[in-house]
Amino acid sequence: MRLKHHDENKTVVQNIASCPDEVIDTQWANMCKHWITPAFKKKSADGTASRKHLVMPHRAGTMSFVNHAIEVRLKAFNVD
Repeated sequence: MRLKHHDENKTVVQNIASCPDEVIDTQWANMCKHWITPAFKKKSADGTASRKHLVMPHRAGTMSFVNHAIEVRLKAFNVD
């Protein structure tokens, strides 16, 4: 949600004004204020750097690798 609706180049007030319909205004304001804190920016940068070191990044959505493997086996044996 942050990447879609929050713009680093806008002011806090402008970002708060662009609140998505599915989010409560006060919650959106709190998130916008949180996203500009130095602590959040450091945590975000650390996470981004950490993900670059992954040997096998997870790009399977909400389903785990194990569940995908089970699904492949079931399809191989035509079990529905």
